[in-house]
Parts: sequence; C-alpha cells; structure tokens
Amino acid sequence: MQAEEVVTARMLPNRAAVPGKQQNSKVHEFPEQAANAQPVCVEREEVASAEPACVEREQFASAEVEGDAVPPNATKKTPKTTKPAPKTTKTELKTPQPVSREFAKRPILHGMSKEQRKRVKSKAERITALTLAAQYRQGKMSKLIQLQDVAALLDGPYSFFHSKPMVDALALPFVDVQGALTVRPFNVSQAVPVIRQIPQLEEIEEGIKGIAAKQDVDLLAHWPDYGCATYDQLVVMARVVKERNEFTLVMKTLKWLDSVEFRVNNIREPFKDTSTLTKSEYEGYVTTLNLSQIRVPGDTLHGHQLLDFRENLWVHTTSMLVSLLALKDDYTDVGVISPSYHEFLLPEQRRRVAGGLGASDPRYKRVVGVINLEFHWVAYYIDRQQQVCYMFDPLQKPRNYKILEKSVRSVAELILGLKDMLHFEKIEWCTQDDGTSYGIWCLAILEMMLTDSMWDDCIYKLKSYLRMRYLHKAIAFVGKTTL
Repeated sequence: MQAEEVVTARMLPNRAAVPGKQQNSKVHEFPEQAANAQPVCVEREEVASAEPACVEREQFASAEVEGDAVPPNATKKTPKTTKPAPKTTKTELKTPQPVSREFAKRPILHGMSKEQRKRVKSKAERITALTLAAQYRQGKMSKLIQLQDVAALLDGPYSFFHSKPMVDALALPFVDVQGALTVRPFNVSQAVPVIRQIPQLEEIEEGIKGIAAKQDVDLLAHWPDYGCATYDQLVVMARVVKERNEFTLVMKTLKWLDSVEFRVNNIREPFKDTSTLTKSEYEGYVTTLNLSQIRVPGDTLHGHQLLDFRENLWVHTTSMLVSLLALKDDYTDVGVISPSYHEFLLPEQRRRVAGGLGASDPRYKRVVGVINLEFHWVAYYIDRQQQVCYMFDPLQKPRNYKILEKSVRSVAELILGLKDMLHFEKIEWCTQDDGTSYGIWCLAILEMMLTDSMWDDCIYKLKSYLRMRYLHKAIAFVGKTTL
C-alpha cells in the first residue's frame, strides 16, 4: 500500500493558486491586502503505511532517471570522483633536513629578581643592626637584642669597637651539651625552634657538618638534653661563639700594648716612622680592625690572625705575607715571592705558587721572600741588577743556609730568569737571642736591606717595639686594601 496524504488548504482572498507550482506555507501579503489578510492553515493527515520508508527514496530515484519531476527535498546521488593512486614500485629516499635548535630568550623580568630582593633585604637588616649597635655603644638601650639582630650585624665587616657592646647584650647563656647528635626532618606542623641557649662550639660545628652531609639544609640538629636547631641557627650561633673568642684576643692584644716599654733612643732607621705614635693610636687601630674575612693579594684571612704579633707568639704565614706586602707598598721597585711555595712538593707547583704575586715582573729590581723551615723563618733578599742573593737565618745555622740556597736556586732563580746567575752571601750581623721571634727579625733585616741601613746592637732591645710596629703596618695595609 502507498501512503496517502490528505491536504486541506484555505487560501487568502483575492489570491489564486498557481497550477503546477508548489505553494509556500509562508504567507505573502500585498500592501493593499495587509489589512484583510488571514492566516493560511494547512492541515495534513498521514496514513501509516506498512512498507518501509526506503520505497519512497527508490521512487524518487527512478523518477529522476525517467525525467519526472523530483521533489525538492529528495536525496540526490553524488557521483564517484575519487581516482585510485598510481602504484609505484620504487622507494623514494628523502634527504634528512638538518634540525635547527634555538635557545629560548631570557625572560624579561619586571622588577627585582628573587636574589636581588634577598640582597636588598639583607642590606636593610644590616643597616638596622648597625644602627642598633651604635645605640648600644652609646648606652642607649632601645630594645632587647635577639639572635637574628646579631646575625645581621655579623653579615659583613665588623670590629671590636662597633660590635662588642651589642654582642654582650645578647642574653643567651652557654650550656654544655652531652647527648648524642641526631639529624632529622621537621615533624608534622612543628614550628621553627626558638634558641634560648648556645651549646659549645664543638657541638655546633658537629651539627653543621651532620646537616651538610645530608645535603638538605631544611633538616634539624637534635640533642636529647638540648632540643632542636636549624642549619641557619647553628651557623649564627657558631659566629657568635667565634666572635666572642676574637674579642678575647683583641682584649689580650690591648692589654699587651699597654704593657709595652722601650727607649726611644734605641730606635734606629728605618724604624723611626712610628716612634711618634701614642699607645692610644695603636689601640685605635686594633679595636677598629676588621675581624671578618679580608682579601689580600694571594690569600684570604680573618682580621684576628694578625694579632699573633703580640707578646712572644710565633708569627704565622698569613701575618708574614701581609707584612711583606706592606714592605712592597712602602718601598719602590720591590717584588714579593709568596712564602707558601715551600710547603708544596712538586717543582712546577712550587714555581707557580712562588710567582703568584708577580715577582717575575722586570720592573722589580729587588725581590724579597721568606720560607718556613720546621717552624723557623729564614729570609732572602735578591738584587736583580747586581745578581746577588743575601740570605739570613736568625739562628745562623749552616744547615738552614744550605736548605735556603737550594730552595732559591730551584724556584726563585727560575721565575726571575736568573738560572745559575746568582751569587749567594750570608747576613751574619744579627743572631736571635730567644726562641720565639724568628719572623720579626726576618722582617726587620729585610727592611734594613731595602733602605741600606746599618745594624746596631741596641736594636735587640726593640723586639716589643718591632712587634707593635709590624702589627700596626699590617692592620694599616689590610685597611687600605679593603677600602
């Protein structure tokens, strides 16, 4: 059975249907008929058919072939236009194109980076700490000193004069820790520990090493009878303990300066340049000495290392190096060979270290140096124009002279370009009368050689004065270098 459709239409007045054309359901109105226009009502009644809907599409397709009219909504066939790809048996090999890679451009940061903000914050905290230290130095106690205040003060150059009053105001007692150290992470919701006591320096350094070995600075150092401390807190406490020890050395030096006695009539050239300085001026240099890390040519040091000029202490390599550099700064055409080269074993390394201060420069007509022979200092002075090396041993021992000559021939001659050209002479007009002042006499003899001064036995009585004088020169030199 075919589907039957009954259509009932009511047309508008004065509007005739055009035969052979399908009418649109939309109402078209003329201007003169707009007032009397009535809506068009289309009623459709469909009778269900038992045949499938595909029969209707087949009728449309057959009608199109026979030339009959096709309904506008009928589905049309699309012609097949796809062409098969040609079959090829050859394999085409393409040349690989080079891959070019470009680094991403550095991002443009608006404002300061994290590191810059950290430096600005640290600088601001240090300025605040310096202001607070000045108030405590003047006796104006405005607030209770905390550990972080001292940490900001020590984050840079500091001295006995500017820092001691504030450090003394830190009300944290020392305690002896006996328990075993353990390194562990923070517990859940655990707050940052508050430091109320400072352990001994050995335990603090052990805690720092324990956390550093784990390679995680966010861990805690824990002692059963003390508690916990963070890595930063341990570093600050270690600084506080070391600084108080350094202040003790400064006070011992001040006490020694106050006890030094000498006769001005015994002072000879070239040692008269500091004879007019008062003890207050010497003490001023010591109290304002920068006790933090200082850089000098060829080495880095801490200011308190220069304080071994006091009393009858043995002068260390650092103090000897700074004193030689001070002589180089005071006199013209003077080169310095580093005293550290004798500690190395390889000849090439010895020559490299010895020439690290530029002694091979041809403009230096005179070269000075010292070496340490089993806690005993010996000195040498080289005249490059006369090709003479003057050697000095405070003990006047032949064995020491042999070692010194061998060292100069294997190192100094080569870096100065004077291989097998130097003539060696001994300085025998000074013999040490004690067992502690080897370095002082070496410095004094070298300075006398640089100024062509004559020896006088009354200089033996100036040992304390010479110690005080070279301490002053060393402090003045490092102060000039760090400006």
